Amino acid sequence: MKKTIYILSLIFICFMLVSFVIELRNGDTNSWTKGGGRVIMSALPLGLLFFQRTPFRIPHILGYYGLLVCTFILGAIFHFYDKYKWWDVTLHVVGSMYIAWLALAIYRYKVLRPADIYISRWIIFLFVCGMATIGSAIWESIEFIGDMTVTSVMQRSGNTDTMTDLIAGLLGGVILGIYALFRNKPLEGKKMRG
Repeated sequence: MKKTIYILSLIFICFMLVSFVIELRNGDTNSWTKGGGRVIMSALPLGLLFFQRTPFRIPHILGYYGLLVCTFILGAIFHFYDKYKWWDVTLHVVGSMYIAWLALAIYRYKVLRPADIYISRWIIFLFVCGMATIGSAIWESIEFIGDMTVTSVMQRSGNTDTMTDLIAGLLGGVILGIYALFRNKPLEGKKMRG
């Protein structure tokens, strides 16, 4: 897993640095903050290497970089946000599903395994939906702060965009929550094994 994180992180960091330089040369005045944010987001999985054990596996890392491709490369650099009106909402649904998937991995690793307890599937459903909704709210806050300080294109239609994105995020959480509900159905009333 470490090798995968190193390789993907370096590829994405290099790509983001190149796109940052191109944007600077084209006179994009917001490129410092956008480029810096993209480089930091590309390097985040490197932080996992400081932990000896992590609940995240290769599919989680690949999913993260898949979202970066869709958001930064296709969405921002190749202007999918402008070309396809459905792109933003779709990414909010998929992004909240991804956050819920990570939350489920953390829940299984940090709560179920050490506790060795009886667990209700509804607790998992609520936890997964809650984490997806919190993730959507944090992302919308970042968009709002970004529009107030750096750019003005993240929330183009104001409250309509914000509420549409929050509803899409909730929908993604519910979808993965339902998946977790049925996937973990056999665990109800049974003792978890570590």
